[in-house]
Order: sequence, then C-alpha cells, then structure tokens
Amino acid sequence: MVKVMNQVHPTPPKKKRVDAQGNARCRVFVKSGNATLLLAEKLTRPAADALIDSIGDNIARLGGVIACTFLITPKK
Repeated sequence: MVKVMNQVHPTPPKKKRVDAQGNARCRVFVKSGNATLLLAEKLTRPAADALIDSIGDNIARLGGVIACTFLITPKK
C-alpha cells in the first residue's frame, strides 16, 4: 500500500523543493506498526513510484507478501 502525504509542516517554496531541471524531489518512508524508517530521499515522484513498484514485484516474485506501508512525502 502506498500513501502520498504532506508532512505536518507546510511545503517549502518551489525554489527550495526543485533541482536545476525543475524536478520536485521527495522522500520515501516505510511504516510498519509504530516504526517509520526513511528508505530513500532526493527522488523524483516517478522514481519513487518505480522504486516501490520494483520492491513489490521482487517480493511477489519471491513468493512473499508486503508487510508494510510506503509513504511518499515532499522534500523538506
């Protein structure tokens, strides 16, 4: 399961969120129970989606089940 969310604090201005090419960057967290772990940062949104899809495909190919939730948040 993937949740796209904004953090508690307001999103920073666009000039602080984007790189030289104008791509907004985000972070990917993994949440299970009460634990939250930063998995990757400085990814574009399509790259974050591709990462989560790749992890899910590999787990399914190995016969496992995803036991966590992925969170995508904007770069702070």
